[in-house]
This record gives sequence, C-alpha cells and structure tokens, in this order.
Amino acid sequence: MSLIGPDFMAGVADTFNQEGVTGQLTSVIAWGGTYDNAVNIAVNDGYDSPLPCVRLPIVSTAFGNSMAFIWNYRDNYSAGAVVTNMGYTVNDGKDNIVSNWQNDYQYTDYYGKMFYYNFDVVDKGYDAGVSDKIAVGRMLPQGAYPESRSTFLSTGESPYVFRKDAAEIPQINVQVEFVTNRKDLIIGSALASSCPLIRG
Repeated sequence: MSLIGPDFMAGVADTFNQEGVTGQLTSVIAWGGTYDNAVNIAVNDGYDSPLPCVRLPIVSTAFGNSMAFIWNYRDNYSAGAVVTNMGYTVNDGKDNIVSNWQNDYQYTDYYGKMFYYNFDVVDKGYDAGVSDKIAVGRMLPQGAYPESRSTFLSTGESPYVFRKDAAEIPQINVQVEFVTNRKDLIIGSALASSCPLIRG
C-alpha cells in the first residue's frame, strides 16, 4: 500500500493552477504499537492496547525537487507536556485556588519501547471554537485515534516496524521526491516549493 493518498495527489495537481482548495500539511496524528498489537485501535484490553496517541506539529518544506514533512518528539519517553488543572478550596473556606501543573505525555510503553509506528499527516489541527482553545492548548500533544485514515499521507493498515528502544528519540522525516524516467524532461525545484501542500 502506498503512503500517498488521493488528496495528496490532488494537492500536487493544484501546483499547476494555484487555484485549488488544498492547504498546507501542518499536523500529524501518530501512535505506536506493541509487538502483539500493531495497529488495531479497537483493541483495548490492557497489555495489547495501542500505545498513546499524539498530535504533533510538522514542518513542511521543500529541498530541491523533494517535499519533506518533519516532526519529532521531546525525548525518549515523552511527546511533550500536557497541562493538568485542579481547583480546590483552602481550609478556611474563603479562597478558591486554581492550580496548574505539567505532566509529560508518554507515547511509548512502560519501558520506553515501541515496536510498530502508525501516522496520519493532515492539513488541519483541532477544529476548536473560541471557548475550547484553552482546553486544546492544555491537552496538546495528547491526541485522539483517528476515526478514518488520512487521505494525504498515512501508514494505513500497514504500520512501520519501528523497534524503538528505551534510549532512542524519534525524529521522523517523510520525503516525497519528484522524478522522471525521461531524459528530455527536467524537474526543477519550483515544482516542490510551489506545491500547496508546502506553501498553503
């Protein structure tokens, strides 16, 4: 199965008319799998559950005749910090104190390992109303498993065998290169740099 979906191809076609509705690819939804559960997000029975899902920003850029989509994790265990909020009343009953603190959001198993890797590159983040923006900001990089797979770039039902150990920090770079099998056709760098998937 190809990583490239139909909306990605439509974005490439929009390069030639610059009038399409394709937007820049800005976000990735990613989650790992254990040795016993590669991709099935419906399974949730403890040991065989999928690993926590993350929502990360991506850098979309062009290098020559290649388009690159890059994202990374904070460290070998955490994708970043989520904000936890707790309101409580002190003993005298007069003051209501709201406290916030950060927790690292784990994306691996208990031992910092991951056997499989799944991702969906998308063109939009959370569609939050004005009242929800603070909640979304506190929640990121925590993600939600997708209801359907991305039609831009996706591992689909065939995740990568990743075999991340406890010491490794993933830095993902997905590149799509424009090439030709014709000697009389030259592909310049403008094709990648002008693509709406990169420029928006």
